[in-house]
Amino acid sequence: MITVTTPPATNMLTVLATAARELAISDATAGLQELIGQASDACARYCGRAEGFGRATVVQTERDVYADCIVLDRDINPAITSVVEEGTTLAAADYELDGSLLYRLTDDSRKPWDAAKVVITYAAGYVLLTDTPQDLERACIATLGAIYAGRGRDPRVRSEAADGVGSVSYLDPKAGAEALPVEAAALLGPYRKINL
Repeated sequence: MITVTTPPATNMLTVLATAARELAISDATAGLQELIGQASDACARYCGRAEGFGRATVVQTERDVYADCIVLDRDINPAITSVVEEGTTLAAADYELDGSLLYRLTDDSRKPWDAAKVVITYAAGYVLLTDTPQDLERACIATLGAIYAGRGRDPRVRSEAADGVGSVSYLDPKAGAEALPVEAAALLGPYRKINL
């Protein structure tokens, strides 16, 4: 179970000035800010990160822990504040963080967790836009560009022809068909969350 104690300052993957410059919009409005939010959310959902990429402080509670390690739910740059095992706060020497895997230590050796309850408080995510990888911002801008260009038209239309009678072909609405531009999907690939 995850509880957010300090939410991210923002989940926007770009700023208004950058978006306006990239889309060649001279009069950036609040409407563009809303589109930035939509594009940022689309990128986060594509990556399986409904919570977004912004840095937040969370409390993760694990019950009946009998495993080699605990997998932190938020896996972007986690920094542990405290680990409480069955009501006892562990010293930093009693656990080890390897990426997003939390190991229990005894005499500087890893041992399996064996606890009814473990509560981990930690911060994870990027300080947007201070330490955000540039390819995340580029993916957001590509998605924003597609949203901006597609305003007022049916997004399902693949092609239209007006020779004689006219015809319209539509995209195949297969399950799993991605709504992001190909460029954005490629840039976001390394940030997709793998759920075990």
